[in-house]
Amino acid sequence: MDFNIKIFNGENALDYLVLNRPYHPANPALLLLTEGTFAFTENLSEILLKENSVFMIDPKKVYEITSVSPDIDMAFVILSRDFMKRLPLKIDRSKIFVQLRSKDSIPVSYTHLRAHET
Repeated sequence: MDFNIKIFNGENALDYLVLNRPYHPANPALLLLTEGTFAFTENLSEILLKENSVFMIDPKKVYEITSVSPDIDMAFVILSRDFMKRLPLKIDRSKIFVQLRSKDSIPVSYTHLRAHET
């Protein structure tokens, strides 16, 4: 089964980043930041990610990258639009997405996620 997932790591992710230009993503994605800082706006709200951060990119929003530290190490996991639809889960995926993106959700660091890998 083809899910059409693309992964960009620190070596090739920086080739696709354009500073100070609004961008409307075509697909949902996860941004994993392991080192450095990554500043951007999401629908005009300023966001600063620091090392060991995970951020979900919503295709319904507009982003603009404002600065990237020189010591950045990051990865993007870009999913096709129908990826979530094809997951064999019996849960309300839209509610989970909204909860993950809400400001009331509990922040989880990349280090925390790595500690629970099996």
